[in-house]
Amino acid sequence: MPLTPAVPARVQALLLLGPPACGAILAGTFVGAARKVAREPLAPATDFIVLGSIAGVAAVALAFLLVGARRVRRGAVADVPRLWRIVPWTAAGGFVFGLVTAGVHALTK
Repeated sequence: MPLTPAVPARVQALLLLGPPACGAILAGTFVGAARKVAREPLAPATDFIVLGSIAGVAAVALAFLLVGARRVRRGAVADVPRLWRIVPWTAAGGFVFGLVTAGVHALTK
C-alpha cells in the first residue's frame, strides 16, 4: 500500500507558487492601468473593468493567503507552518518581480 503524504502536493505547490504569482499579477495590472491612463486618457471603460477584475481576483487570493499566514504566525495549527510563514515574503518578491518586468516591458515599447 503506497504511503500518502501528510499534505497533498497541490497544497504545497499553491503555497509556494500562489503568492508570487498573485503579487506579479497585481503589479502587472497596476503598471498596465497606469500606462493606459497616461497614454489614453479617454480609454474605453471596459479596459479598466478587465484590469480591475484581474487585479481584484489576484488581491482576494493574496488576501486569503496572507490571512492564513497571519493565523499560523499567531499560533494556529497548520500542516506546513514553514510554507505559511514565507507567504508574505514570496508575495512581496512576486510583486517586486512583477513591477520590474512590467516596467521594463513598458519602457521597451
